[in-house]
Amino acid sequence: MKKKTIILFFTFIIILIFNSPTLASPPTTTRLAGPDRYATASSIAKQGWTQSDYAIIACGDNYPDALAAAPLAKAYNAPILLTTSSPLQSNTRQTLIDLKTKTVFIVGGTGVVLPQVEADLKNMGIAVTRLAGSDRYETAVKISEQLGAIKEVFVVTGNDYPDALSVAPVAAMKNMPILLVPRDSIPESVKNYVNRHSITKSYIIGHADIISFEVGNQFPNPERIIGSDRYARNVAVNRQFKADFNTDSFCAATGNGFADALSGAAYAAKKSVPILLVNNNVPSFTRELFKELAASSESLVVFGGEGVVPSPLLQQLGSENTVFSPSDIAKQLSPSIVYIELADSTGKAISFGSGIIIDSSEKIVTNEHVISGAASGKIVLANKTFYEINSVCAADASLDIAIVQINASGLQPAKLGDSDTILAGEKVVAIGNPFGLTHTISDGLISNVNRQIDSQTLIQTSAPISYGSSGGALINEQAEVIGVTSSGLIGGENLNFAIPINKIKPFMSSNLNLTLAEYNEV
Repeated sequence: MKKKTIILFFTFIIILIFNSPTLASPPTTTRLAGPDRYATASSIAKQGWTQSDYAIIACGDNYPDALAAAPLAKAYNAPILLTTSSPLQSNTRQTLIDLKTKTVFIVGGTGVVLPQVEADLKNMGIAVTRLAGSDRYETAVKISEQLGAIKEVFVVTGNDYPDALSVAPVAAMKNMPILLVPRDSIPESVKNYVNRHSITKSYIIGHADIISFEVGNQFPNPERIIGSDRYARNVAVNRQFKADFNTDSFCAATGNGFADALSGAAYAAKKSVPILLVNNNVPSFTRELFKELAASSESLVVFGGEGVVPSPLLQQLGSENTVFSPSDIAKQLSPSIVYIELADSTGKAISFGSGIIIDSSEKIVTNEHVISGAASGKIVLANKTFYEINSVCAADASLDIAIVQINASGLQPAKLGDSDTILAGEKVVAIGNPFGLTHTISDGLISNVNRQIDSQTLIQTSAPISYGSSGGALINEQAEVIGVTSSGLIGGENLNFAIPINKIKPFMSSNLNLTLAEYNEV
């Protein structure tokens, strides 16, 4: 009997081993860092290259001239190193020696990288080519001229660095120039460059508050990639070009400084992987993409030390149960909350309310009573741009829900939670536009998860909901929308209600395709 028992035991163990589901292990994290940005750049270079005939050198204290450097680095299989204005920084000098570099491209004029650096390089026996123009825009063109024949371009603002860093790995991989422009004009150097090339596609990064429509529309076949801030645009770029990246690795760098991501862009391009920009207030969309990349990747490469990308931040990014403060929730969700203005057939304003962007295909959920009786309406986004309501996709007067659609792209949808799992006593916040005061946030508790009002099961909350908040968002501590607030329901002081988000999800694929006037028969 004992022998039989032992055999059965080991048979059971073998079955467990071969039939248990494989658990995805987190990616191995490699941190490339030094005591300062110059040492970090050297660490990145030595990790990516054991020998390199070419190197790019940029000023570590001044970002504009270096923003277009990543495609040049990829074209010459070169790392990007940083130096002080003068003399040549010691870490950089030693890295050039270690990599047996023969030729260096200095990006930027003599006012940024002083002639002494050029002299130091020549004294080391290294050939030097300086790429510089009269300003940052012409310098970017000078760099781009080294790429030869091109078909597509990225157009980013020259007034800040994050957008250029977000597109840098893609631009480098696809041999696409990064052209810089001011908001309201196109420099002559950029115009001339575009006219000299047969460009078939232009990706404009940012909405009109960053690069105006007048400027963007002058580029061949423009397509905008937008987001509410640098992190949202970083996520939008990485999602847009997801198919171009390898899936075995990804990189992370702070979005609060340019140096580490600039040096890292050359490394990321060499490995054909994305760079995710992160910060201490982790936006939900960044956390979602981080987890997606981590699930399919074997390794994560972090650019910069604990002072810029702390390990607890990485743990938070990978966590399923991160709890956000009300201020973090406001920052993350406000771009997904819209103001709605409704008008009658004469164009006279008749009501207003709130809405939630629920997916990237221009759909917005609100209360049915908000749109009732209207002949037309417009949606005002957080960045103050507005769009006419094209159609009503779904509506249910008994549930007091409606889904409308606008003609826009690059919208930032809210993350939808599971209203079936909420508990009384949980903390929540509400975001809406009470009395037209846009993006007002209030907090409270879930008072009851199954309150019956007029045969409807609603979420009762102590978070204040006033006229104009109808169609706003009730949000849990994980920055997930769990309900659509409504001031049209019976209420009183500290007595407020929201429609559970799970009741709305079945309507998200509906398409009545009616105008507001047709829906209301006005």
